[in-house]
Amino acid sequence: MSLLKNRHIPLKIRGGVYESCVRSAMLYGAETWQMKKRIENIMKQCDRRMLRYMTGVSWADRIPSVDVAKICGLTDIQGKMRQRRLQWFGHVRREKEARRFKEGRGNEGSWNFASEKT
Repeated sequence: MSLLKNRHIPLKIRGGVYESCVRSAMLYGAETWQMKKRIENIMKQCDRRMLRYMTGVSWADRIPSVDVAKICGLTDIQGKMRQRRLQWFGHVRREKEARRFKEGRGNEGSWNFASEKT
């Protein structure tokens, strides 16, 4: 029996495993993707299907996907993709600033010892 389908394991724990293993694999490299509505919809649909499979909730039960995710203790995958992109942006921005200072092109008012001649 699958770990995610095992009814003896609490749903919150299965949700945590799903978040750390399945979603991580789904979103690997998503920080650098050009995010289009089509890709966002595909990811959202895939995530919702897997959550419904894990919880045993079918479409006939007429339970909204947002509620299924809340039952598992998970947030919306679109928000998670947005969060990862912002983290990546911050990383790249800090890296560019660090590189500027390393090359001696920091703030205009700061000392640049590398370019001074003694």
